[in-house]
Amino acid sequence: MMRFQGRSRVPPPTPLGTTTRKVIGYYAHYPECEGVCNYVGFRLTEWFTCVRLERVAPTNNFVKQTIRETVLVRKIIGAFRSENGVKAHEALASVLATWQLQKKNVNKELYRMLSIQLC
Repeated sequence: MMRFQGRSRVPPPTPLGTTTRKVIGYYAHYPECEGVCNYVGFRLTEWFTCVRLERVAPTNNFVKQTIRETVLVRKIIGAFRSENGVKAHEALASVLATWQLQKKNVNKELYRMLSIQLC
């Protein structure tokens, strides 16, 4: 198991996760279910976030709506001709939108982040 600053990256199993692992283990023996079992089991800790945390919606519609404007602007202006430019723009837009959603001062956070990375 990988360690990160003394803590495990994998959260401890929950009763819901334990039950799901048992179901996956049972159905994984059937060849026609193998793909679905692998798909569900691969990111099992992320499947039930909306059940564990009240503020998390069970769909990703909010995220899609949040990035829609950024994607439209990128496509309309056609400014990014390389894949690296698109990825950099998407990452920066995501970070800025997250800070705005968390009601943080974007200028201060950007300064802090750049200071840490460059100094």
